[in-house]
Amino acid sequence: MIHTRRLPNGLTLHLEPAPDVHSVALGFFVRAGSRHEPEALSGVSHFLEHLCFKSTRRRSASSLQREVDALGAEWNAFTGWEGSAYYLWVSSDRVKAAVDILSDMMRPRLAPDEVEKERQVILEEISMYEDSPEDEVMDDLFQMTYEGHPLGRRIVGTARSVRGIGRHQVAAYHRRFYRSDRLEFVATGNMAPGELTDLVRARCGRWRPGDAAGPQRPPRFQTGQRVITRPHLARLHLALALPAPPKRSPLSPVADILASYLGDEDNGRLLWTVKRRGLVDDVWMNYEAFTDAGLLTVYASLDPPDVGRALALIRKEIARVHAHVDPAALTRARRKAITDLVCDSENCLDRFEHLVNQIGAGARPRPLADEIQALERLSLQDVQCYLRRYPLDAEPSCVLLSGR
Repeated sequence: MIHTRRLPNGLTLHLEPAPDVHSVALGFFVRAGSRHEPEALSGVSHFLEHLCFKSTRRRSASSLQREVDALGAEWNAFTGWEGSAYYLWVSSDRVKAAVDILSDMMRPRLAPDEVEKERQVILEEISMYEDSPEDEVMDDLFQMTYEGHPLGRRIVGTARSVRGIGRHQVAAYHRRFYRSDRLEFVATGNMAPGELTDLVRARCGRWRPGDAAGPQRPPRFQTGQRVITRPHLARLHLALALPAPPKRSPLSPVADILASYLGDEDNGRLLWTVKRRGLVDDVWMNYEAFTDAGLLTVYASLDPPDVGRALALIRKEIARVHAHVDPAALTRARRKAITDLVCDSENCLDRFEHLVNQIGAGARPRPLADEIQALERLSLQDVQCYLRRYPLDAEPSCVLLSGR
């Protein structure tokens, strides 16, 4: 059972007790992601995420690090299109200290010297991403598919945008978005929901909400093909995208299963029709879900001369689900998805990230039993319903990243 509670200042808590474990993964999700950024501040959400690990109003950066080490905690954060999440994973007897640290991190000092140091760290990250063809081609795919929309921009921003973000702009962004009504506290593990609620209320109950946020503009899917040349590349990297439902749609579980049925790296249809024929060295399909849209994406790495045949086979295999879906293979994909859910639920941090991903994409966090039941009920009729709404034989967006 997931206990959802809302404090008077708008901060929402989602607490999932798991009495049979001995740890708790807990943290904040803030609705401040790359889609909320003005184009001139592209990457500011990720920039601010880094700065929340530096000095706070009550702790220096070194004392923050020492206290986390003293807890024996695992801690980190991640920023996506829809928001940023910060977490600690601790033994269940150290929850009070973890709440104190996490709540302090939400109020960083944003010291000018730390801003400049972290800017250089992020510029190095951007260079690292640019050295990864798989990451680059997927970024290019999103830029093409959602051109003109914030979802089409890189989450980390660009070197140019990050260099142009000043300390005062980061502070203004923090004041606007890191307010109580845009923050959600998530915890899963061995804890008492009532006691944890009291801890969060004591530390965060005086935080103030802000003005009501206006609705986000939904993206518009754009088809087409783009070829990008990088002379240093020996392999060709291919990426495709097709429209898919948003996370809160009843068809979202079908998108997950179709991505596994077609693109699972161990036993998906694309493995047998493309990779086992020696046309690609890597191929997979993934489902990306947002609050108001979704995408099924395909990635493949191959020799440039094989691109025509490989692309034709990939599109043919994806479109073939309109004529035939193998019931046994669909059952295997469904069972694997259930197994993944169950295994992840036995690891508090994996479960925390799963709940945050649901919340971030605008879906209600669902108990494990409900998610399993939805997958067990999924049928060929559900797949046909999905294909009528989101046909996989439609024209995709396509990006080819090549050395020639």
